[in-house]
Amino acid sequence: MKKLIYTGLAMLMAFALVTCDYTPSALGEIQEGVEYTNVVYSKDGQSLTLYLDEGVPVTDADRALNKDMALSGHNFFEAVFMGNNGTNVIARISWSRGESAAVRGIHRAGTAGVTYASVDPAAVTTTAGAAILFVGRRSDKTLLAVGRLSGVDGGPLAAITPTTKSVTFTIAALKAGALPEASGHVAQAASSFITDNGDIGTVAAASTTMNTQILSATSFPMYILNPASGTTVNGSYTILTTETAAGTPDLQMSAILSSIISGGAPVAEPVFPLFYESGVLKEVAEGLAKGIEITPTAGATTNVVEFEFELTAGEIGINSFYFERPVIALIDAPSSADPIIEPVKWVMRPGFGVNLTYLDNGTYSFGGAILLGIGADEFDPVVIDKTFP
Repeated sequence: MKKLIYTGLAMLMAFALVTCDYTPSALGEIQEGVEYTNVVYSKDGQSLTLYLDEGVPVTDADRALNKDMALSGHNFFEAVFMGNNGTNVIARISWSRGESAAVRGIHRAGTAGVTYASVDPAAVTTTAGAAILFVGRRSDKTLLAVGRLSGVDGGPLAAITPTTKSVTFTIAALKAGALPEASGHVAQAASSFITDNGDIGTVAAASTTMNTQILSATSFPMYILNPASGTTVNGSYTILTTETAAGTPDLQMSAILSSIISGGAPVAEPVFPLFYESGVLKEVAEGLAKGIEITPTAGATTNVVEFEFELTAGEIGINSFYFERPVIALIDAPSSADPIIEPVKWVMRPGFGVNLTYLDNGTYSFGGAILLGIGADEFDPVVIDKTFP
């Protein structure tokens, strides 16, 4: 099973976003000494409600995150709505957990309203809009989950009108990762990373050459770069979502790709293999292959990154690499109305923080780096405890 980019987002979560002016006086008389908030977290961690202006009185439950929410690592959000009144009308809001949030300028087309059922900017008309929610980390803007509109005013999906008070997004976490080898030393069909090592020119699970590498006492899926001829191997890495079956809303990655647009060229870096074992950081001291050049390119869709690995003839050893793909939610344009809010520059990556550079063990680790075996099929590297100056 593929790992989530962060396991705390395994559950589907609903986010309620209030879209009309809402003041404490509309909810009851303002009381002196009472703190108000426009962000209310549900006790089960599966929803949050945003009230405009001063909102509702803060309760103890609103002051702290529960365990599930804290473990998930997500603390930053961006919601984007795109309508059209003859020209594009964009409303966007981004906020961190603990901050207030109020979305302004959603196009509603008079009393009839606009239904924001789509996630495709190309499908926007004067009566049909598109909306998307991104969820991730504030510190490095790692994208952890994506969502689409699933309800209005506590009910099913409907048009957003001038009287609409709230909308609900349903989201799914992103998932990615290497998987242990399949029978015949090839990749499993569900593996995020595949190559053409066994059939140059055909990047596929069946063309991927793999082995299981033991480093210290830990097993890792290893992707072999040792073509029968030449020094070039190609590969690709695909990021998916936890929700694969079509439903309402449809959270298949294929359905929401149109709302995840490129924010720049992908980058990839080789990194000497690092991993944790029994709480100790380990590194490979001998048996490294250092002569490898990695050229990443954007795939046909934004959740795919393609790679060209150029090897040094005669060099044998192991190495690893990670990548990052900048993306933007829905449209690369600021909000149409004041205050002008620029799009967030998010990044799709197979891990975050230092975990990005640690090895993916194919099962339960948070590591994002892919282990490569270069110039041979079997290796006997020397592993030591990592020391720091």
